[in-house]
Amino acid sequence: MADQIPDHLAGVLRPGDAEVQVGPSPNEWNPQAGQEVGITVIARPRGRLRVGSQRHVFVRYISPQSSCGASYATARGSIVGPLILSGVGPPPRVPPVDPRGLVGTVNSAGDVVATTGQHYRFNRPGKLRFCIWLGRRAGTRIRPIAEDVVVQGRLFAAVLVHGGSYDVPNHEQAASVATFRFQTVTSTVSPSEPGCPGASTLTESAQRYGTGGYYFGGGIDESGGFSCGPTTVTWSFSSLPTAHAPAQSLGTLTLTDAERAAPVNSSPIFHIGACALIGELRRTVAETMTYLQAIGCRAGRVVPRPKAEAYGYPAHGEVYGLEVHGGVATLVPSGTTVDMVVNP
Repeated sequence: MADQIPDHLAGVLRPGDAEVQVGPSPNEWNPQAGQEVGITVIARPRGRLRVGSQRHVFVRYISPQSSCGASYATARGSIVGPLILSGVGPPPRVPPVDPRGLVGTVNSAGDVVATTGQHYRFNRPGKLRFCIWLGRRAGTRIRPIAEDVVVQGRLFAAVLVHGGSYDVPNHEQAASVATFRFQTVTSTVSPSEPGCPGASTLTESAQRYGTGGYYFGGGIDESGGFSCGPTTVTWSFSSLPTAHAPAQSLGTLTLTDAERAAPVNSSPIFHIGACALIGELRRTVAETMTYLQAIGCRAGRVVPRPKAEAYGYPAHGEVYGLEVHGGVATLVPSGTTVDMVVNP
């Protein structure tokens, strides 16, 4: 199965590099506390590798305060590997994991892609340190690759942004996303003149979005709401009440006529909460870097992708995807480094 997983870091990893994807499905980045997630390792071992051949990838995870050992066999920490299923008697509460590590297949890009084929559940938010050894055997002493992964807790984010240069001018989008259900109230106030709506309010409860436990709401193109002169649109967000907690305000975003009329390359970007990576893309690299900085994340690598993979075929050099460690990301904590996938 591992050789069927596309390598989203093709041409990016250098010999001796490796990265860990954590999410509910391959190529998705969502290490959410309390959710079942899979672990995929993309590695570029040193030396010549034959396409289609198999290589071991040895992985453990430990606390971020610990250091990786000199070899997989002698290091401490939980083993990341396929389950050992005996088929005899009732299944154990904690199935044993194969200590021989993961087995990955070398793809056409020269990368080894290995997946656990099982799911893990990390119940507490916080950092985990993954240690990766690219030696040929479990006991090979080799410098390990350490990668810290933030297991996400309860997150909410909303962003208000103009469309990119690929889109028509004066196009904006309000988008919000969370790891819990929430409510969006949209209020529009415009002049009380014939043919103008005056004041109006729309309430929307978020619907399920994606496979990783996300909820999405307010992704509405508001470009037609400013045709009557000075108009203000306000988006207010709140959590939905539960048996254990009342509803709580999550923040408000507001857009006025003057802000909407600003040129796309200098238009304001408003955001609250964590980093929402669901705003409309198809921007230049420079625009995307500005966008990421405005929402509280860091711009990482520029990852070239074949044009045939781009939905909508954006122009040369346009960004059409945001990823973390090779996995498509929707919502990440502030400060996360985010890679930009471009149409070369």
